[in-house]
Amino acid sequence: MKRIVSIVLFGLMVLIAVPSIAAVNGEQKKKSQTPLAGVWQMCYYISGTEDGSGRLISGNSFKILTEKGDMYNLVSIPTKGSIILGYGTYKVVSDRAYVEHITKTLDNPVLNGSDNVLEYNLSEDGKILTLKFYIEKDDKGNTIDTWFNETWMRVVMPDILPEDLQR
Repeated sequence: MKRIVSIVLFGLMVLIAVPSIAAVNGEQKKKSQTPLAGVWQMCYYISGTEDGSGRLISGNSFKILTEKGDMYNLVSIPTKGSIILGYGTYKVVSDRAYVEHITKTLDNPVLNGSDNVLEYNLSEDGKILTLKFYIEKDDKGNTIDTWFNETWMRVVMPDILPEDLQR
């Protein structure tokens, strides 16, 4: 039963995401109303030196921001599949901030039903999104009092199928 529900939820997510993916990939016929719309993959910088210069590698978390203002966070769990981690809506409120209204999230339930303001910076080419947001307490009332910084890379559709693609 859980597998059927997971498949149905994943199918629903694909149906919701396809218009956004199409809108932000390839040659756009018209300029997007929100430059944040699209599919984003969380990334991490890794470096073999102390100076911090390194490379960006992809992680297992995805954020879908639709043109209509829907927001979904998903995570892929190696060997177990993928889950929807949270969902809600979002609205860009300035050229440097947007608000996520979080309907439900599993990783920090204190945010359920609330608005979370995120500062953002979009790279000039629109491929890298950096986010900064503040969490005061967790769902048990413990003080977190921390600013979080995340780096996301836009997921794009290449012109041709990569030869090394593994599905």
